[in-house]
Amino acid sequence: MSTADIALNGYRDVQHRRDRVVEAIDILVKVTGSLQMRERVEGLEVLRERVCSDAFKVIVLGEFKRGKSIMINALLGEKVLPSHSKPTTATINEVKWGERPYAVLHPRPASGGRQEPREIPIEQLGDHVRVVDDSEINPYERVEVFYPLALCRDGVVIIDSPGLNDVATREQVTISYLQDVDAVLMVFAADMLGSMSEIAAIDEMLIPLGHDHIFLVVNRINLIDPEERDEVIEHGTLRLASKSKLNDVFFVDAKGALQARMAKDAQAFLATGFPELERALERFLTHDRGKLKMLAPATELLHVLDELKVREIPDREAMLTQTLGELEQRAHDAQEPLDGLDDKRDLILAQLDSSLDVLSLDVASAARVFFEEAAVQLPEWAKEFQSEKELKFLGSNRDIKEALGQEVSEDLARRLGSAFAQWRQETLRPMLEERLGAIANATDAAVKDFLAQADLVRVEVVGSDEQREESFGFRHVDHTALERVLATGGALSLSGPSAGAKMSLGGPSMAMGMAGAVVLSHGVLLIPAALARIFGMDKAKRKVQQKAGKTAASELRELVAERSDEVSNAALAQPRALREKLAGGLESELRRVHEQIDSVLAAKRSGEDGVAEQRGRLAQARGEIDQAQKLVTDLLFELAAM
Repeated sequence: MSTADIALNGYRDVQHRRDRVVEAIDILVKVTGSLQMRERVEGLEVLRERVCSDAFKVIVLGEFKRGKSIMINALLGEKVLPSHSKPTTATINEVKWGERPYAVLHPRPASGGRQEPREIPIEQLGDHVRVVDDSEINPYERVEVFYPLALCRDGVVIIDSPGLNDVATREQVTISYLQDVDAVLMVFAADMLGSMSEIAAIDEMLIPLGHDHIFLVVNRINLIDPEERDEVIEHGTLRLASKSKLNDVFFVDAKGALQARMAKDAQAFLATGFPELERALERFLTHDRGKLKMLAPATELLHVLDELKVREIPDREAMLTQTLGELEQRAHDAQEPLDGLDDKRDLILAQLDSSLDVLSLDVASAARVFFEEAAVQLPEWAKEFQSEKELKFLGSNRDIKEALGQEVSEDLARRLGSAFAQWRQETLRPMLEERLGAIANATDAAVKDFLAQADLVRVEVVGSDEQREESFGFRHVDHTALERVLATGGALSLSGPSAGAKMSLGGPSMAMGMAGAVVLSHGVLLIPAALARIFGMDKAKRKVQQKAGKTAASELRELVAERSDEVSNAALAQPRALREKLAGGLESELRRVHEQIDSVLAAKRSGEDGVAEQRGRLAQARGEIDQAQKLVTDLLFELAAM
């Protein structure tokens, strides 16, 4: 048995379910295409592309000297990423499946315009991702690494990130990626287990971003004396396990796992602790995340089936029974109310924009109060600081002061981050829930009125509104007005760790009340570089701390407006994204009414042959829809049983 065979392989089951979703989509693309529903065809093709390209994204995090790169290489089974005794990751590196090894560099946007990505040999990768100087900005924003690896072939993308304790610009890149990954592996070192900054990263960054199933991995357990190993494992479990809903900590030897894999030594691999980690990761991805990844598109397909079976086909059949003159007159009479719906759509969006703009200003104002009050607290926090290090052994007086200044800087950043996390939980979150809930309820009422008027126009054109569900043998899905339109706009497949909540859209407050995750890195909250100014020749430790506190307070006051706007933008990011989906959904509702009328009119104007052809298409569509419905419902039953 090879090391690759030790873990279960649920990834192939996910691919099988994905293939069935794609099959259902292809059937519905054919049906809607035959009915000349161009708007729906385009939406289904976008959904198909999303399903086919939706890989499992796993980001690996860790501070410097935790063995992050070796951990990734052990997962991959090859020495893909460079690893050195100094920080090496200056960019986001995405490891993906490729038929041959190579890398693609994606340059940062430049003032002269965006540069094209360029391919490099895999051997040159280290020259482009390595940190040379903390002040240096790497010219590449991300690197794609393609490699013929079994794990990547099964639809897993491994993401190597800059360290959590890296400079602010690189740490912020990591935060932005965290909002769109499926799983987080947090790497600790057995001989430096669970520092305050690592615990703060979980509490103040990962959990607020929705990552509550964190894979807590303690590396280099093999370096701990065998007589002390059980004690370290017990201590590590007590300190870390409660930070993740997995309620587990994985103690591994990543270097040994990599060596065993490369030597194809299954027995040695078993002793590294890696099989337990890989089985847990695979189960989480294929069972928990994989279920949500399939539920989202399946739910969208239910909306399409609902539309086709309850409205579209029965409406077209009813219109075909009318004379051409009757249908043309009804279509003419419908034009004015359809124009009125255009105005109503614009009004709904304008009112929503206004409400979100007001909320954005209020959030920024609340954040400004927090930062201003925090600036007052910083000098006091600096005075309270107690060093945990024996600074007297560092050498010169200046060396001691610099080391102390760095310690104070890190402590102030930690305390400011903790205060911000508390403010976010106790002040910002209740504010957003109340205000966004009210906005969602008002928007749902307006959309409900919009849809009622649109349905009235449709009924006037069709000439009948009989209960078609029973005659067609299909009980339509019960959705709120906002759910119906957001689904039309593709909102059910927004990605990220909270995708399951957004997928269900259980009500207006759920649909619009999902506030964006508000996380600022420690480097952004407090610029450590600014504290370099305090390093004079002051003789007293107290003076160093006082200067550190005053300098930090001054820096924060200068950044209050900028940081407050960042908080506001982050808080309103998801509602504004849903606003765009709502705009697309409302537009699609109107286009479909026009498409439906135009298609039937074209058939009527072409005479009896055109009408007969249209009826034949509708009859064929019924059977194809039944086929797609069986695929979707069977899949949903299977997912429900997981």
